[in-house]
Formats: sequence, C-alpha cells, structure tokens
Amino acid sequence: MKNTILTFDVNETLLNLDGLKIKFKKYFNDENLLSEWFGSVINSAFLCTIVNEQIDFSEVGKKMLISMSEKYKQNLKNDEVIEIITTMRNLDPHNDVVESLDLLKKNKFKMIALTNSNIESAKQQLTNSKIIDYFDQVISVEEFNALKPSSKVYLGASNRMKCSISSMRMIACHAWDLIGASKSGMKVAYVQRTGQYWNPIFSKPEIFENNLIDLAKKIIERDS
Repeated sequence: MKNTILTFDVNETLLNLDGLKIKFKKYFNDENLLSEWFGSVINSAFLCTIVNEQIDFSEVGKKMLISMSEKYKQNLKNDEVIEIITTMRNLDPHNDVVESLDLLKKNKFKMIALTNSNIESAKQQLTNSKIIDYFDQVISVEEFNALKPSSKVYLGASNRMKCSISSMRMIACHAWDLIGASKSGMKVAYVQRTGQYWNPIFSKPEIFENNLIDLAKKIIERDS
C-alpha cells in the first residue's frame, strides 16, 4: 500500500451533476439554472463556515431551491423540492472516473471519499453510481461539525485515518476545496470540470489536469 492517502471530493469531481438538468428543465423550464442553484449552495456553505453555523449540506440545498423557486416565481411544493434533492443520490460518475479509480487501485493506493454531504447520502450516492467499492472509507463533514473548506474537516479526516495530514492528497474540481486542504497541510490535485475554473489568486497545484485519467497517472508518478 502506498503512503499517500488519496482523498476525493464527490459532487462534480466524481459524480456528474448533469443528471439534475432534467429536473431543472421540468420545474424551472431552464436546465441552466442548475449552475446557479449549486453555486448558491456552495456560497451558502462558505458563509456557514465563516460564521461557524452548523447545518446539514442537504438542508442548504433545500433552502436554496426554495429561495430560487420564489425568485423565479415557480413556488415549488415540498415534495418537488425533495424530488430534486433525491436526484442527487442517483447521479452517474463522469466518464473518466471508473478507469482512473481502477488504475489507482491497481497501483495500491488507499482511497477515501470526503464530502460535504451527510454520510447516508454520500454512501447512497457512491453505491448507486457503483464506485463505492473503490473507497476504503467514506467520511462526511458531519463528523466534524463543519463544512469544507474549513480546516476542521481536513484535519479531522487525517485524525480519522490516523495519519499525518501531509501524507494525504485531496483531489477535487473545486479550487476552494483544494485551497482549504492545502492551507491545512494536504497535498492537492486539481481536475478541470466543465464550468469550473482555478482561482487565479492562488498558485496552481503541482498536479493540474483536464481529466481524472491523466491526473491518476500523474499521481502514480509523484506519489509512488
């Protein structure tokens, strides 16, 4: 087993949010509003982190959906909000995910998932997408009463894995996640996903790729 523990973000990094577009088309008549909604969820998570407000990530998603429905005068019913949120549990992996995870597993890397979702949702997501068996552990931020990118999450994950934080590498398509991980002492690796861009205020990570397969190969070179 390799010394580096590979730590994966889940939503957008591994799982493709495009599966939600049909719901936004159905209820908002505009699939492109998916990006606005998820962006508002992330921004709200940032705010909760800054002011130390403890809230379940799925509750953030629900509240922002209700806010959007009011903004666009759609007046979603509670069961419709739940229908959209439930779809998050049935997302497909990106096309490069299985091959890259398989490659890393064959090269004896220990892999964990670290997500803002609660543990029940996270395990269901990974099970339904048929990739849960690649992971040695699935860790939710709810264990640490914080949301990424709080340092409490990354330090908590290293304590949970009984390893030094410098022996972990966070893999994500979100700059904010990797910046939080890096500032906490983790190594990081960035995969470019559609609609996601690196924050130019911060230096790019040493591993920066357009797909997970090339990223996996680079990790094998660096961390073997």
